[in-house]
Amino acid sequence: MKNLNPLDAPFNHYFNRIVDGKNNTVKGKQNAAKKTLESLKNIIAQHYTLYTDKFKSDTLFTLPTSTYGGQQKEHLLQAYTGGGEALDGLKAFIKAAQPTRLQGTCQYCGISIPKTMDHYVPKEDFPEFAVMALNLVPCCGECNGHKLAYWKDSNTRGIINFYRDPIPNVRFLFVTLVWSGNFAIPTFFIENSGNIDGTLFSIIEKHFSRLHLLSRYKDQSNDFITDTIDSVVSNADNPDPQTISNNLHGHVSKIESRLGVNSWKAVLLQALASEARFITLLSTKIARKVDVNKDGDEDD
Repeated sequence: MKNLNPLDAPFNHYFNRIVDGKNNTVKGKQNAAKKTLESLKNIIAQHYTLYTDKFKSDTLFTLPTSTYGGQQKEHLLQAYTGGGEALDGLKAFIKAAQPTRLQGTCQYCGISIPKTMDHYVPKEDFPEFAVMALNLVPCCGECNGHKLAYWKDSNTRGIINFYRDPIPNVRFLFVTLVWSGNFAIPTFFIENSGNIDGTLFSIIEKHFSRLHLLSRYKDQSNDFITDTIDSVVSNADNPDPQTISNNLHGHVSKIESRLGVNSWKAVLLQALASEARFITLLSTKIARKVDVNKDGDEDD
């Protein structure tokens, strides 16, 4: 998990572009949605200023209840659902603002490709922020489906805001391994053993719970372990256990550099690299491969 880069203000410019990009007429009649949104441009700019101020002061949970309903709400939501090329451009700007190494990974989970946009503050409750750039977070469909309209409990946030919450550079995600034959069965857990701010860690706990991250990491682990074994064995010619362990730890460092110290892959791979049983398994497989290749060379 790593922080994402927010777009720069003024954010109402994106709203204005979306409104301006709408057709003036629909089926020969004046476009009612565009007329409504045109009339709201100034007040939306004020809403965006309020959102920005509360974003910076970490008081988003004090946003006043939205007063928009009926046709106004419908048309504000249409700015997102029918935003056209201008909305596509906004989404593209948000994605392009992220480091290349993060663009292919949902930071909400660290598992899947971020093919959707989450409304951090739900658009159904706050339609005025349906196309607010600070409120749009790239994420995968599964995380979006788990989060839905949830973002806070009473007066505390419950989802990490990757634009503003400082993602700890100390480990809070851990894993234990239990062996069944040659299969490692992982159990992930989170723990505040690095003096992370209590309020921030509470948000992290709720985030992990709401998005079912610990169980999702476990579900992904078997394929990851199998792929790791296949990759190491196919690319290594030295069965020396210490060399194997050192190479795995080096790969852990690369994952941490790209995705953060709390990447589930880095956490799991570090545990495997420190497990003598796993290293022995790899060493044995590599030695067998070397012997087979040696026998083949002798036959030739």
